[in-house]
Amino acid sequence: MSNGKHPGGRPTAYEEEFSARAEALCRDFALTDRGLAQVFNVSKTTITNWKNEHPKFLASIKNGKSQKDRRVERSLYERATGYSHPEEKVFCQQGEIVTHETRKHYPPDTAAAFIWLKNRQPERWRDKIEIQASGNINITWDDPTAIDVSPGQIEDVKELEGAKDAQLSDK
Repeated sequence: MSNGKHPGGRPTAYEEEFSARAEALCRDFALTDRGLAQVFNVSKTTITNWKNEHPKFLASIKNGKSQKDRRVERSLYERATGYSHPEEKVFCQQGEIVTHETRKHYPPDTAAAFIWLKNRQPERWRDKIEIQASGNINITWDDPTAIDVSPGQIEDVKELEGAKDAQLSDK
């Protein structure tokens, strides 16, 4: 609210510097809205209200969270495709510590590749394929024990089944 109060005249605890602080908390500590509420000592609903009432606050939270998301995306991509990085090996040779620069390689990870593809190309890689069809479908069931029942006879059949069940329980 522009007057710094909630409906009913209650003052808000929001301060303009919360935007920069919220962005840093989301970026540096990957805080969720619940975590922000704890830091600001308010309810999660208050954080939601602040996001609705203060566009700068919402934008800074989105920016802070998106930086973490981009890092995870990069890491997932690297796991999916495989990657290498420099590594220092430490050895003890004839009582002395010796280091040697090597290159550590991680092969592609199929689980990470599948997660990446499911999220980037869901129409091709989702677990469940949905097929939509239109028109009429005719189903034939050739069951010699089936009884042909019209909608008006359903109650009669249920009554007969109930009587049969009652007879069986009497025995």
